[in-house]
Amino acid sequence: MNANLIPLRRIDHKAVREEFVLRSELAVLNCYNFADGQALKREAEEKARARKEAGQTT
Repeated sequence: MNANLIPLRRIDHKAVREEFVLRSELAVLNCYNFADGQALKREAEEKARARKEAGQTT
């Protein structure tokens, strides 16, 4: 046997699949968190704009 050859490890396909699923779920959650953050930001801007307009009209 040639000493320069690196023995190949068995790939644990189940672990690879589980990691892929977990990473996919995290990516989806990050998208939802970003969308929620954008919605909250828009809502706060609208409230501030409404307060500003109400203050200017009185």
